Amino acid sequence: MNNTTRRTDSEKEALVARFLDENYYGPGLKGTEWERVRDKARQLRGADVVIAGKVVIDEKTKLYPLNKLQGAICHELSQVTWGGQTVDGWYVAPGQLTTHY
Repeated sequence: MNNTTRRTDSEKEALVARFLDENYYGPGLKGTEWERVRDKARQLRGADVVIAGKVVIDEKTKLYPLNKLQGAICHELSQVTWGGQTVDGWYVAPGQLTTHY
């Protein structure tokens, strides 16, 4: 993936996050404390939103194809690094904070 695509994907993910904040978490969780995680280290450990200090949500955004409905996302069990090493994927990696997807 080139930097332009990565930047574009990040911008689209930010738009989805803002939409969820304004239309789902904010209105839906009135009276309940919630936090949009901005710290990159916590995000890399699977924390995008924390509700009531204990429910840790790892949001997954399907960006492509935008014009087709798909019923599920994949859970990454393993991945191959640029160096050719197979490592645990985000779904099973040790040290994740996530309690909900």
